[in-house]
Amino acid sequence: MGWIQLCGIVWGSGVGFLVGHSARRTASCLVCPYQVREKWCEAAGALICGGVGWWGASHQVTNAGLVTIVGLVALAWWLLVATATDVTARRLPNVLTQPGFAAIVGYGVVTDRVLVPLIGGVLLAVIYAVAIVCAPRSIGAGDVKLAPGVGAAAAFGGGACWLLAALAALVVTAVVGLVVRYRGGSEALPHGASMCGATLLALTIALA
Repeated sequence: MGWIQLCGIVWGSGVGFLVGHSARRTASCLVCPYQVREKWCEAAGALICGGVGWWGASHQVTNAGLVTIVGLVALAWWLLVATATDVTARRLPNVLTQPGFAAIVGYGVVTDRVLVPLIGGVLLAVIYAVAIVCAPRSIGAGDVKLAPGVGAAAAFGGGACWLLAALAALVVTAVVGLVVRYRGGSEALPHGASMCGATLLALTIALA
């Protein structure tokens, strides 16, 4: 690893810490009186944005590359807020999910790829809408509202990335559910958090 990549990681981690802190404060406001007290948002933000910094330092950054970096940092903030609200209060507020999808489509407009997020978002939303009709207790209404945003974001990584994000979210929730039941628990699981994590994982693999 060269010093340029190292500087990218350090810069990205610093920005990510601030992104995570902002995400934690925003999530606390959205689910008040619940408070997201844990510091995992800052740690996750530093890790994610450190990776973004490394990616930017490892590639020749053009104007399009700068737009991608800004888009990834903004996406990380949105996904962290959604994860924090879902884990803390089992809520995914409309003020978070719907503007998030609109912003991702807006990014598609700026980058001349508007059909990509529209198709990816609508397709995943349809799948989740069908799922909640067929099995109402399997997922929540908030997950259906989150689906367009995460589906739109994952679509930028290509079809394989979108498919991986969709499947990984289901697998993670299923595995965690089995563990919880084995240990005697019966509480509802925050599937939205799995959707956000799976989207980040899939995009990371696609960009690596």
